[in-house]
Amino acid sequence: MESQTIEYKEEFTEKLKKEITGFLNGEETAYIYLGVDDDTRKIIRTFNDEEKHKYEEIISNWASTSFYPSAVNLIKVHTDNEPLCIEVIPGKLTPYQLKKKSNLYTYVRNNSLTEPASAESIKKLINKSNLDAFDEQTSDIQQLNFSYLEEKFNAVHKKFNPQKLSGFLSKDQRYSNTALLLSEENPYSATVAIFGSEKTLESLEDSRRFQGSIFNQIDKMLEYINLNNHTHSEITGNPQRKDKRDFPPVAIREGLINAFAHRSYIDCGPIQIKIYSDRIEILSPGSLPGGLTVGDVLAGRNYLVPCQ
Repeated sequence: MESQTIEYKEEFTEKLKKEITGFLNGEETAYIYLGVDDDTRKIIRTFNDEEKHKYEEIISNWASTSFYPSAVNLIKVHTDNEPLCIEVIPGKLTPYQLKKKSNLYTYVRNNSLTEPASAESIKKLINKSNLDAFDEQTSDIQQLNFSYLEEKFNAVHKKFNPQKLSGFLSKDQRYSNTALLLSEENPYSATVAIFGSEKTLESLEDSRRFQGSIFNQIDKMLEYINLNNHTHSEITGNPQRKDKRDFPPVAIREGLINAFAHRSYIDCGPIQIKIYSDRIEILSPGSLPGGLTVGDVLAGRNYLVPCQ
């Protein structure tokens, strides 16, 4: 009989993604058995080695591309037993969402059924994951170099001691992810691409990748963007000419800092800045939280954000 952690399916189909999403948002490891009749729980078909290998590859691809956040290492196919079994380990970065075209859908398990998550369920999943605590978690890398940050401290004649900086140590007194992000070992990067017109890739003129401490990246990116933010002079009837930049420097700085402050650290992709002749595009990794859609934002809805 199907339950909170057991699902029987006669065939392997795309609909399995929905069941997997529900199990990813669950509390316990769950299992999907293929080739089994739901009513009798009898094996009604078996899969040959070629089919098993094919389904194993499909599941592996789904894990990395069909869910947000990624479900890599959370979905396993057991091919050595009958019936064929898909094991789903509940993830820590809930809510897990199923990607369908340009939309994200959240599902949860309710006894033997997989259902769309309610707003209340999504709130609980967000609270469960406690994503805001990323900066407080212990860094996987403990050998950290703070040369750029130390240089900034020295410039204002302040003593630099990372052990005493707020947020640099986790609860176990080791370097936190805050320290990692401000070190030269920071694994998250950013790119800036310069285009010669309002067109896209065909007019690419230059691009650079920025790595290291977040402070280092922001400073170097602002310098590079400033070099490509041209000044135009207008001669008026007044004694002084009127200078105008392509884009307001204050707006560029605000947009860039927001991209770093609000990016998702689940996604290892870089922040991308694209400068065209008529606009600047800033792409920050991540999606809207908890199933919130662009339509919800435009309508002024914020009920999917949990109260603290």
